[in-house]
Amino acid sequence: MERAVLKHISQTKMICKGDTVIVGVSGGADSMALLHILKEWRSQTYIKIIVAHVNHNLREEESDKDEILVRNYCKEHDIELRVLNARVREYCDFKGVSLEEGGRTIRYNFYNLIKKKHKSVKIATGHHKDDQVETVIMRIIRGTGINGLKGIEPIRKDGVVRPLLPVCKEDILGFCQEKRVPYRTDASNLEVDYHRNKIRHELIPILKRYNPSIEESISNLSKVAMEYEEHVKNDMDSLWLKYKDAKNIDYFALAQETPLMQKKLLLRKIKEICGNINFQHIHLDKAVEKIKDAQDTTWTISLPESYILRRSYDEITVEPEEANLGMPYFEYKMLPGKSYVFPKINAIVQARVEKNDKTQKKDEKQRGFVFDYDRINKIGEHITIRQRKPGDRIIPLGHNNKKKTKEILIDKKIPSVERDGILVFEVGGEIMWLAGVMPSDAFKVTKDTKKILRLALYKIQEEADA
Repeated sequence: MERAVLKHISQTKMICKGDTVIVGVSGGADSMALLHILKEWRSQTYIKIIVAHVNHNLREEESDKDEILVRNYCKEHDIELRVLNARVREYCDFKGVSLEEGGRTIRYNFYNLIKKKHKSVKIATGHHKDDQVETVIMRIIRGTGINGLKGIEPIRKDGVVRPLLPVCKEDILGFCQEKRVPYRTDASNLEVDYHRNKIRHELIPILKRYNPSIEESISNLSKVAMEYEEHVKNDMDSLWLKYKDAKNIDYFALAQETPLMQKKLLLRKIKEICGNINFQHIHLDKAVEKIKDAQDTTWTISLPESYILRRSYDEITVEPEEANLGMPYFEYKMLPGKSYVFPKINAIVQARVEKNDKTQKKDEKQRGFVFDYDRINKIGEHITIRQRKPGDRIIPLGHNNKKKTKEILIDKKIPSVERDGILVFEVGGEIMWLAGVMPSDAFKVTKDTKKILRLALYKIQEEADA
């Protein structure tokens, strides 16, 4: 199996000599096998491995045991490790998505957070051939086009790679047994609770009665779809040059394209503006039908997550609906030195405690604001993250007296519709940071500061399938 994986890596050039490879490791057999192979391979290729583990907190003490296994393996083999403590169920309930979708979104945001701090980075995940088959079947069931039949891409343009795609689960389990690679069996994989697990344990065995080689047939279908989409993409890239710099799409130019290219152009424009929203092809079908009628000069089509596709005479635009900015008050508490996922603010917050090394040159890859941790530690144990409240005041950096946060936001010319979304970080009832806008002078780093707290706030971006 190891030879098949390394051959796949070499042929596709998905990982090159000297790359930094962030390996998403859950503690299960797939990711542990991938980590073990890359660990053995690193001395030949001088790759740097960083393990990223997300504790999903879904299985109580079992989730902690997963984390302990990953920590122990990394410590034993001298591998850098980053861990995110995530409230996945709370995030999914708040966003109205499945545990699988929400967990994937959080994981990939965590990987990309780490990626920003390094150069020549690849993100390696443990997806294998069985995952590929399940993904294609799942997309067929819920409705998909040829692009969906591609399944899991071996190499994504954002640097995500899948070295294990040529091998199946049975191969991986055999490899772990032969090489004595430790792993934990995720109890949720044995329960037929999730949609994917129903496909795995119920549907695929039925399909095998009709075609014992169903996995190979679907895998080949996926390869054909990839080849077809690559050809269409080349045509699309040439056509996109006419539209990519325009804020709006010219209706009459779009109407001259084939229905396939109309859909491709609209889809790319929607993704450019909205990101990876929970989009369905029925929206594109409606748009193509509307485009056919040149006399219907004004129409709108509702898209997911409060966006609309609008025709206004000779222009087609993608724009947000008027937002409902009202949000119930929330408040979170966090301990310095950890990373957290906060669903209601759709963000990952990093709070790292570091020595105040005055001789160290500034690293451009270091993100976030720094604060005097010595003072923070004296005032309170927890940092509170909350919405702004009327009357909030902060001592602006470089000043001696407190000023209302509202006045600061007005001075900074931040639009009123955005002000309610600005977060407050406080300790012991004293505001230390008006997030992304102004740190407090009371917590500034001085020559006497021994330890600093580095705070960074990252908005969670929705993750596309696979």
